[in-house]
Amino acid sequence: MKYAAILFLTVISLLYTFQNTKNQHRILSEYQPTIFDWQYCIERIMLKTCDQDDPQDRQYCYSAASKTSQCYSETSQQASTSCVHWWIYFESSQGKDTLPDSFYQCAEDCTQYAKENSFYFSQTFQPMWITCSQQQRKEN
Repeated sequence: MKYAAILFLTVISLLYTFQNTKNQHRILSEYQPTIFDWQYCIERIMLKTCDQDDPQDRQYCYSAASKTSQCYSETSQQASTSCVHWWIYFESSQGKDTLPDSFYQCAEDCTQYAKENSFYFSQTFQPMWITCSQQQRKEN
């Protein structure tokens, strides 16, 4: 009986955790722009490179960029599973398709590496992976 109670509480805990995680992603991706919206946004903003960072900080920027790239690059051995799923989706999608949950999970998975350098995070990663995934396309 004692083990049944522990098993029951474990299952309830896992279900609660799963539901909260699911809701968190829904909040992140409440408005899911299309692939076109995302690419259009990236084209309009000016992403900066580590070469534009303070010369004394560049090596840290390059390091953060490299670690982040290893996390999200589908060909990397260190790529997160959600990033691999995102790129597979991207390669077979059309511009009118919405960004999938795997995109948002990929961004979440790689954020820790991008945040290792504030310049890289704020000037490259955040605009591309966060800002452009939340904005609606503005018609000209």
